[in-house]
Amino acid sequence: MALDAAWLEGVIAATRDRTPTGMHGSAALIVNKETVITIEVNDGKVVGEATGAPGCDIVLSADQVSALVAGSADLSGAYMRGDLKPTGSTASILATLNALDSLE
Repeated sequence: MALDAAWLEGVIAATRDRTPTGMHGSAALIVNKETVITIEVNDGKVVGEATGAPGCDIVLSADQVSALVAGSADLSGAYMRGDLKPTGSTASILATLNALDSLE
């Protein structure tokens, strides 16, 4: 499986019933210097593809993509260790990492 439309639908379903977090943002998920998918986070839930320009860019390694698809990613931990270096809006970065880390 990859970061594609089917993966996004699963993420939307997995975060649909999350307790609202008050976090909002959007991100481009980038692998090998290409945007593979964009996501929109509304109140801690992934609601679909980003509309308009994403608020941040998150560059993922192949290992991070594998962990994300498997539901075992710790992107927030990688960010705190400096292993993940997203750029753009801090609010979008935190909202996106929080939503994606909830996938277990």
